[in-house]
Amino acid sequence: MAKKEVKPVKEKRDVAQAVKDAVKEVIGDKVCPGSCDHPKCGSGAIYGIGFLGAVYYYVSTATSFWGGAVGVIKALLWPAFLVYAAMKSLGM
Repeated sequence: MAKKEVKPVKEKRDVAQAVKDAVKEVIGDKVCPGSCDHPKCGSGAIYGIGFLGAVYYYVSTATSFWGGAVGVIKALLWPAFLVYAAMKSLGM
């Protein structure tokens, strides 16, 4: 990989743009560009709705304060539980 000339940074937004350009150069267009109407950006809403549903379920079934606290942590990690169960059922 050839070294590129580094330009001096004058403002904070120049730093942010330089970081975005560097990331884009390394991994390509696999990153959401930051606009909400981009197709790759919709998963945040799905995760948020799932999080709220999981919090409601775990907290409503908790029998103690610590059960509710553990429920909130489980609600944050529900995608991991889902993937684990799917892989286990597929024999992976």
